[in-house]
Amino acid sequence: MQVSLVFSLLTSAVLATANYSNYNAAYLDTPLKVSDGLQIIGGFNALRNQFPYQVSVQRLWILTYSHVCGGSIISSNWVLTASHCTTSGTYRVVAGIVLQTDENVFGQQTLAVSEIINHPLYPETDAVAPNDISLLRLSRSLIYVENVQPIPIPHRGYVAEGDAVLTGWGLTRPSALTIPNHLQFAYLPIVPGEECDNILNDLLGDRNPFDVELNVCSGIRNGGESACSGDSGGPLVNNGLLVGVVSWVLVPCGGHNAPTVYGKTSAFTDWIVQNTNGEVEPAIL
Repeated sequence: MQVSLVFSLLTSAVLATANYSNYNAAYLDTPLKVSDGLQIIGGFNALRNQFPYQVSVQRLWILTYSHVCGGSIISSNWVLTASHCTTSGTYRVVAGIVLQTDENVFGQQTLAVSEIINHPLYPETDAVAPNDISLLRLSRSLIYVENVQPIPIPHRGYVAEGDAVLTGWGLTRPSALTIPNHLQFAYLPIVPGEECDNILNDLLGDRNPFDVELNVCSGIRNGGESACSGDSGGPLVNNGLLVGVVSWVLVPCGGHNAPTVYGKTSAFTDWIVQNTNGEVEPAIL
């Protein structure tokens, strides 16, 4: 099962004092069950129509589809997600929902994925790596309504600063066995690239895969906000722009001083424009 990309904690040492040799890179499976009453780590329940660009990327398991990752509508025919979410399998996208159990909600649309374009430099192995970004072409065009809308991408070189909002159906605590039914959101501070790199170097040493040019980080404001399994591929939005695609975190999710790492959308703007044949263009600020 390919889902949220994370670093596995091999000992129970506290993050702030752990030796970086205790950490290894690995994939972590997303649970297939959905539960009510759960919240993102440090997050809140989203209102209906609050994040109309958020979609659920679902994979076919035998006879049923289950949520594996998030994604963002960037045009009526394209969704942006993470490459580690889509290395193999049959996928569909569900748009216009706030609950995983939503059925026949006004504007709700379920579309097959007709083409997957993973970044050519993504290694498609179990190793945590940059270039973790993917385009999903939909089998037909989305119909824009209040709860189904695109999010613009930034121009090449855009630098995100200040606060950003993370959304997703990922685990709400590291030990959870189910994902929340209700879409979650949290406001997080953007961590400057060099600062994030230094934090991760302290935790991971020379096995730190963070790339200042290709990744962006969010930090922790109140001691626990974080992406977790099932949030992968989902959006980080800053000033109305899709600035990040959830890629990896440190386990346990929301640990002390541990940032969430995203693919930096502005590093891939030209690639997105080219591979969507110009259908997706960066926002004009």
